[in-house]
Formats: sequence, C-alpha cells, structure tokens
Amino acid sequence: MNVRKFFFPALLLGGVVGLKSQVGINTTDPQGIFHMKNTNSAKQMGVVMPIVDSASITLTPTSTTPVEATVVYDNTAKCLKLKRDATWTDCLLDKAGVSSVVNQILGGGNTGVPITALKIAAGDLYFDNLFISREDSYVYGMGYSTLRSLAKADGPYKPSILLARPAVDISAGYANGLAVLKNGELWAWGYNPYGSLGLDPLSIVNGAYPYNPVSMVSKVPLPAGVKAVRVRTFGNSHTLVLGDDGLLYAAGQNANYRTGLGTNTGNTTAFTVLPFFKNLKTTTGVTVVDFNGSENFGQGVAITSDGKLYVWGNSNSTLRNLASATLNGDIATPTDVSANFNLLAGEKIIRCVVDGYQGLALTSKDKLYGFGYNLAGAIGLGSSNNFSPTEITISGKLTDGTDPIMDLAIEQNAAVVSTKLNIYATGQANGISVLGVGDNNNRSSFTKMTIGTIVPTTYTYGEVALGNYTSLIISGSATTQGGSKVYGSGIGYYNSLGGSVTYPINSPANVTY
Repeated sequence: MNVRKFFFPALLLGGVVGLKSQVGINTTDPQGIFHMKNTNSAKQMGVVMPIVDSASITLTPTSTTPVEATVVYDNTAKCLKLKRDATWTDCLLDKAGVSSVVNQILGGGNTGVPITALKIAAGDLYFDNLFISREDSYVYGMGYSTLRSLAKADGPYKPSILLARPAVDISAGYANGLAVLKNGELWAWGYNPYGSLGLDPLSIVNGAYPYNPVSMVSKVPLPAGVKAVRVRTFGNSHTLVLGDDGLLYAAGQNANYRTGLGTNTGNTTAFTVLPFFKNLKTTTGVTVVDFNGSENFGQGVAITSDGKLYVWGNSNSTLRNLASATLNGDIATPTDVSANFNLLAGEKIIRCVVDGYQGLALTSKDKLYGFGYNLAGAIGLGSSNNFSPTEITISGKLTDGTDPIMDLAIEQNAAVVSTKLNIYATGQANGISVLGVGDNNNRSSFTKMTIGTIVPTTYTYGEVALGNYTSLIISGSATTQGGSKVYGSGIGYYNSLGGSVTYPINSPANVTY
C-alpha cells in the first residue's frame, strides 16, 4: 500500500471540513487548524490539532490554556509523528500499521494483509525475524525485541519498519541484525559483545557505552572504497560481509580462527579483509561468490568463482562437520575441500550452509550433498552419523529439470530446502514445529512441508530462512507464482510470524501485518 495515497486524500478532505466547522469544540479559543505552509508563523507545518482530555468530550486539559499538537507525515520513516512540545514522538502509525488498519476495516478484523518480501531472515534468540518488503525495499522487524534485536525496547512488536532505507540483504543473529543497502552501505543494531557488528563494544560516546548492544540502527564503517553486497552474522560471535570487490570481510570473535583472519585470540571490532582471499584474487583473479558460517564451534565457509569450497575454523575429523575426514582441530587458513565431493567434469559447488555439526552443499548440476554428524537426521541421511560428503535424494522432487533447488537453510540440527515446486524439511523439530510438516516429530529424511493446503499449485518458491524457533518461506516473485508472499511455521508467539499467528503452528501459515 502507498501510505501517501492513503493519508493525503484524507487530509485534504479533513481540510475542507475544517474550513467549515470548528475543531476543538467547547474550548474558549478553538484550536486546531490545517496549516500546510512551512513558515515562521505561530502554527507549525502539518495537521495542527487540539490536545484534549478525552476524545468523547473534546475539552482541552482542565483549567489550562488551550494547547495544540502537530501531526506530520515523516517521509523518511514512512509514518505519522506527533509533536506537542519541543520533540517529536516515535512513529504513531507506520505503513505496516496502516495496512493492518485498512485490512481490519475491509476484512472485518479477521485476517491480516499478507506480507510480501524480497528477503527474509530468522533470528537465533527468542522470536525476532526480519524481512525486506517488496513494496518499498525497507527493512522490517517482527517478534520479540531483546537486547535491541529489533532496534526497539524489550517487548513484542507486530511487523513494522526497522530501517527506512532501500535494502538488498539482511541477516539476523543472536539478538542482533545487519542490513546491506542498495547504495552498498552496511547498517547494524542489537547485541554486540564481541564487536561482531563491526562496531567497537567498548567505544565511549558521551560517557556511555552505546555499542553493546547497539541500541539504534547505526551505520557500520567499511574499509575505504568497499561497498557491501551481502552479509551473514552467526549468533553474536562473528559476521562475514561480501564486498563489491569479490572479497570477504570479517568482524567479531577470533576464537577457533572463525573469522578467517589468521588469529584465534581477541576480537576484531572493525571489518577486515580475509588475507587468504585477497591473495587468491591477486594471484589468480578468483573471487568469493557465496559464504556461510556458524557460531557453534566457530566456523566459516566460502565458495569461489571457480566453484571451489573453502572452509576454516573448528573442524572435527570424526564428525566431518566441515566436509573433511582429515581436517581436525582449529583450521587457521581457508582450505579447499572440493575434492571430497564426487563432482562430475565441469560441475561446481554453488552453495553451502553449515550449523556447526553438519552442512549441506548444492552443485551446478542441481545435486544436493550432506556432510557431518547428521544429528537428529539434520541432513536427511537417515539415522546414521558422521558423513563425508554424500549425495542426498529428496523423495518427490522432480529430476527432469523442472523442479530445481532454489535455496538451502540449516540451523540447530534442522534443515529446509526449497525447490521450485515444493518445500522440504528434515531434522529436529525442536518441539515447536519449525519443520512445518504437520506435527512436532523429528524427521530423518527430507519431508514435504504441508503448505499445499494454503498455497495454490501454480505457486513456486524461492528463499527460505530457518531460526531456532521459526522457519520462513518466500513464494515466487511473479503474481502467478505467489507474488513474493511470506509463509512461516513454528513458534508464533509475540508476533514473530506476523500479526495473525499468536501460537505455535506445525504447518506453514500466511505471515501478515
């Protein structure tokens, strides 16, 4: 919904009414006018209205001189704000709220307006999730804000604007988040004990320590000339950023060599280029195209433009959690493990996700591999454990090229895979239905989500996100494919799955404002 189209006709209509009738009835000097000029008059620009004791009697505060308040539409924050003294309030009603109100009026209050999104991110702590709205490309948050995980005071929040700037990527961690803007800037908020947001947690500003947590959405410095392209944060431990130069940058806790910076002591509180990939680009021209990692054990993985998979951080040769039966201990330098996959001539690895215990990898031939511990069936290879890279067959997935894998997610011993035509999940339900398969039971093989009851068969699927308590899905972008609608499963408490779901659900539901 275009908020300006919604509000300004109403303001114009109110202006006509205001010219013909008083506002602030029963006041000794009726206050409240529509004053749209930005002048140095006694009245301020905006809708100037009386402050009353109650809407039912429309009286100014008892025994006081009539006073007024000014309401304006803040085009940056995309919301209404009120000024009654020297300061402006926070948003009274933002675009998400307007959509919800309109829907309540038109739909009788029974359903919410479906959220459409370009990107989704599921948080690791409690019930905070993020999305980039398809409508305006702004970053929205929903759920329970803890330690400023939604850049707000502790408490539950329905979907609302978190960052009113066009964004292209987001990531949610353990009570924190980051966003990459269209202009390449990086912004962050929330819990920052190790400087994983690229802001020094011990910086003092005006006698206070503002960066632990980062209480408001803040711009993060990047190395000179570098623009961010993608970002992923892992718990509150460390964060990786892909620059427009094809290099990886890291910040946060260095334990286990998880940042890939070649040190395992202290914290790196400003984003710093990984030396290995800088040297690789200099000597061969090869750049980084994708990356992932995990706070569990402390790990990082990256895929390069020549289709190779590099890993670093804590590797257990028994668990094979980094796709290797020989790498053991803390790996200081990114190491190529591509040879451990049974790839055909010309076949490349194009995606990899890990959660500390195990991981998934996707190849250019649409083959899915699992490796690692397979705890609770997290990679869909039955009940056995400790796998070197092994190809996974998903029952029901078409193999004729019409149903390619679109996205992968793994977290807390559960995994979700989207194909063009279906969504599959495996592993640990965590007792809260994150698998979306219709019950709270674990699965040891990829099982189709029970989403077909609410989604037309013509819809396709794209990005998936998986947190400790919720899973999120985006439908195809075209109208016939679903129009980028968002669906979710798991814990719905505190608006973490939007305004319409307030309880745990074991099958995906519409996520709404």
